[in-house]
Amino acid sequence: MNNASTSSPSDEKYFSPPPFKMTDKHELILENTRQGNQWQQDMDRGFTKGESCQCFSRAGLYKDADEFPVGAVNERLFPHAVGMWVILKESDRLHKAYPMESQDLDRCGAFRDLMMGDDITKSDLISSGKAY
Repeated sequence: MNNASTSSPSDEKYFSPPPFKMTDKHELILENTRQGNQWQQDMDRGFTKGESCQCFSRAGLYKDADEFPVGAVNERLFPHAVGMWVILKESDRLHKAYPMESQDLDRCGAFRDLMMGDDITKSDLISSGKAY
């Protein structure tokens, strides 16, 4: 006999993460994520997927370096790779400096929603009950 119960919509209130107090730190992290999304949209408009991937992967490869190496990508891609490198460095800094705020945003699905193209704002998180 199977004792497993099926979940019902009312179960969501028991398994949803508790709302969190939205702070300026959360806003900084969300803005950095928006910048990354904007970078990707800009790359999608003028470059191939391969070029976009090359910029992103090189930016990640040199994320911990003090400066982005001139020869890491070709001259045409260089400013775009540097742009992503700056965004990734700041993302790394923010997530290390504010781990609890990063976890709040991850648990409530804000990162997922932003990556799916939704522009999540402080008022969206508050009106949805995910933050206050």
